[in-house]
Formats: sequence, structure tokens, C-alpha cells
Amino acid sequence: MLFLAHYLAHEKTALLASLSTGGWLKLSAVIADSAHFAVWWLMSNRYDRIRADLTQAETATSADQALQHLRSVLTEVGQLLDEQLARAVVDDEMSIAAAGKSAGLTENAVGPRLASTPRLNPYVTSGARITAEDVKRARNDKHARNPLPPADPVEPMRFKPRRKSKPR
Repeated sequence: MLFLAHYLAHEKTALLASLSTGGWLKLSAVIADSAHFAVWWLMSNRYDRIRADLTQAETATSADQALQHLRSVLTEVGQLLDEQLARAVVDDEMSIAAAGKSAGLTENAVGPRLASTPRLNPYVTSGARITAEDVKRARNDKHARNPLPPADPVEPMRFKPRRKSKPR
């Protein structure tokens, strides 16, 4: 489903258009000055979101805004890279090492990235990484046209402090 978003600065409301239904949905909510940044996620194409964030970072009026948009770009690009690695090892039948080399990664860095993809996460058998045997199972299922096994949702990485700060 493709969404368009338009920010009305004077009304401080967002209008969302759903092209699949052809109708408008008006959300009446007080929105912060950077609300047009908050609705970027409605875009259906990752490449469009990356372009939009790069444009917003380039025209940002403060370093804080630029950094937020650049961080979003890094997240999106990382997810795209992971999905393309999964495509390379399953569809193009590249080895994990060859796919990693094409992406500028070491072989050891590819397994955990593949495990984070929706396509290969159901095949994880050893910890939080994909092995060559796991990829082989995914390829066999693809050729046999078997559906993917159900996947557990992957939680995003969170910052965990190494130690508790001492009260002063």
C-alpha cells in the first residue's frame, strides 16, 4: 500500500492519502515542528525513505536534526544490505564468504546479519547466526517451493550500560 504524506505547518495536522483506497484520512493531532519527519515511514519504498532522509539531513537547520536523519539512513541501508545478502546466498546461491566479500564484510560478520532478516531468521539453528547448512536448507525449501517456517520477530539491538552509574 502506498501512502503519501503532507504536512500542513499552519494547521499542524497531517493529511495521509491512501492510494489503494483513493480516499483521504485526516488526522487531527498537534504535531511538533518536525512532524513531517515523523511521517516519512509511511513511504513504501526503502530507497525513497533513504533519499528523503538524506535530503532532510542536507537541509537541516541544526546538527541534531541532521544526525537524526543520518541515523535513519544508516538503519535503512543496513537493513537493505542484510536483505540483499540473504537474496545473494539463497537466490543467487553465492557462498556466505563471497556475499560478504561483495559487501565488504568478513565471512564472520555475514552470519549474524543474515539471521536478522525475515527470510533467513526461521532457519537459524546455532545461536544468532546463519550457517552454510542453514542456507542450504533455505535453498532446498525455495526449490521445493515449501513455505518459510514461522519466524520469531527479531528484537532490535538496545543499549545496555556496562555498569550501573554510582549515585552522587
